[in-house]
Amino acid sequence: MTNKVTSALQKDGLLTRQQVQQLQQFSGGNVIDFFRTEKIPLEQSIDQYLRERHSLPVVCLDQVVLDPDVVKKLPQALCLEHLVVPFHSEGQTLYVAMAEPENTDIKHFIQTYTGMTIVPYLSDVQGIRQVIRTTFDTTADDDRRQIDELVTRATSLGTDPEAMAKEAPIIQLLDHFLAHAMRLGASDLHLEPTDATAMIRLRIDGLLHDTFTLPLSLHAPLVARIKILASMRIDEHLRPQDARFVFTHTDRSIAVRVSIVPALHGQKVVLRFLSTDIENFSVERLGMASAAQNAVKKMITAPHGLLLVTGPTGSGKTTTLYSMMNELRQRKVNISTIEDPIEYKIPGVTQVQVNPQVGLTFATGLRSLLRQDPDIILVGEIRDRETAEIAIHAALTGHLVLSSLHTNSAAAAVTRLLDIGIEPYLIASTVCGVIGQRLVREICPKCKQVIPTTAWPEQLQSAEPAPTTHAVGQGCTTCLQTGYRGRAGLFEVMPMTEQIQQLVMQRATATAIENAAVVNGMRTLRDDARLKVQQGLTTPQEVIRVLL
Repeated sequence: MTNKVTSALQKDGLLTRQQVQQLQQFSGGNVIDFFRTEKIPLEQSIDQYLRERHSLPVVCLDQVVLDPDVVKKLPQALCLEHLVVPFHSEGQTLYVAMAEPENTDIKHFIQTYTGMTIVPYLSDVQGIRQVIRTTFDTTADDDRRQIDELVTRATSLGTDPEAMAKEAPIIQLLDHFLAHAMRLGASDLHLEPTDATAMIRLRIDGLLHDTFTLPLSLHAPLVARIKILASMRIDEHLRPQDARFVFTHTDRSIAVRVSIVPALHGQKVVLRFLSTDIENFSVERLGMASAAQNAVKKMITAPHGLLLVTGPTGSGKTTTLYSMMNELRQRKVNISTIEDPIEYKIPGVTQVQVNPQVGLTFATGLRSLLRQDPDIILVGEIRDRETAEIAIHAALTGHLVLSSLHTNSAAAAVTRLLDIGIEPYLIASTVCGVIGQRLVREICPKCKQVIPTTAWPEQLQSAEPAPTTHAVGQGCTTCLQTGYRGRAGLFEVMPMTEQIQQLVMQRATATAIENAAVVNGMRTLRDDARLKVQQGLTTPQEVIRVLL
């Protein structure tokens, strides 16, 4: 029908030949969406024009009173994939809004699936997606409604925080907050008091979102409830406390690391959610290009050497280290770690927690581990010259050492070691490779849309021609209207080649080392970012936010 519509509109003089060609390449919807996006002048709406001038079955869904039961006659996945929405039924007749009503295959499938006679109507893609979002994405609204009811019940319990913490409304309220955070894929939950209220904030895909505002009277009972779960001192209000507990929801368990510190208006609580399923950690699941993945696997099979993972805080270094560790532990080797903090528990691995209060630092812990007959050692982070020297010594004496550094690129890791006083010959002879990485938000699959690329950012330009289209997220309830859901890694993997060893001996700059690595085949973070934009995983704007 849309081809007939295009021909009719061209015959009416509403579309030029050039506009028809643009429409054929338009990825933002069908002919109705094209008219609205391009703002083609018309005295009436395009859907009304098609109905009145050409007697075509066209429906504008925002002008129809929809029955959710009718819409749900088809499953959400089918509606999203084929952009169809049932909007009315009479007896055994089902009226269906479709982006492509001439698609006989999907019409036949819907008729078979529902057992009803199908009457197709042309409708705009944006309207169809909006109906799908508002009809099916009700989980967040249900969460908020239940939480509002629990807040009302909890505020009437009394004024004793410790007693309130043992009452059902407070217990259920915290459980709802934790379950809500898990459903949204949050990495952290912040409970923080202000002078008048208590705030629940969730860190989702690296960014904090204000989620709930609570009466200040509920802050202390919720803190007390968290302390009970984490076996903390419930009467301690003036000193920081750290602990962890396991939360189970709908057969899924997650470890929760608790940090509580005294602040101006009361105790600030941060809960970090950690997966308990270490089996899912693997190099294959990190999202590296095949060449980079092969290079990493070659590095971790080396009998000895120092392998570094670099990037700023929150760039996914720990996940990469644990993924490599999880593969290494399958062998008959002795693996030990010194960490601050221990993020995940790994079966079969000796894990040591840094504790400066008793003199257990990265350096002292690493010295002790070297007397434990290790084959592989994970040092959570190299922060100073002493730790770096011991790690280098361990690599020189036949151990494989994995660690992390806070630098902006893989090449900068080498110059960082030089800056803290490590001799060039030691770096050249022990470092087997460096992985540089970042995390970018992925486009939400539920509201993902491909649009024309009008201006390719200068920061992402290369010798290759700029793409003509790229994907964006329109924003929906699933992604909190951000257009993003989940995160993907950007990686650069730099093996220590002979050429780079020579540059290290010459104390070359990070730029010179990176240029040599690129000549040897390294894909830089920016190159990997361009690829992931072209693959539709993320957006140019997100890459620029993270990298530049």
